[in-house]
Amino acid sequence: MVEKEQVLRFIDEHRDEMVRLWEDLVNRESFSSDKNDVDQLQDKIKGVLEASGAKVRTIVFEKAGSMIIGEVSGGAKPAVIFSGHSDTVFRRGTIKER
Repeated sequence: MVEKEQVLRFIDEHRDEMVRLWEDLVNRESFSSDKNDVDQLQDKIKGVLEASGAKVRTIVFEKAGSMIIGEVSGGAKPAVIFSGHSDTVFRRGTIKER
């Protein structure tokens, strides 16, 4: 239970910073077919992961946004995998309309 308490304490101590990051990520225009915008969002996420100590690699696709893979050495502890997508429904210019 110590690890759970540590995680909860970390979240409490960094809540404002985490909310600002989520707001930044979800308010970006990164429409699925706009490779450049999706790649820019991936660069932001890559920077966050690297600042957290992750080793990050990028798989570049010619016609779609790149994929990033972040790894944190956990030694003998079980691994945790986060998977998701970073494209949004927002076409370039539509955020101003919201």
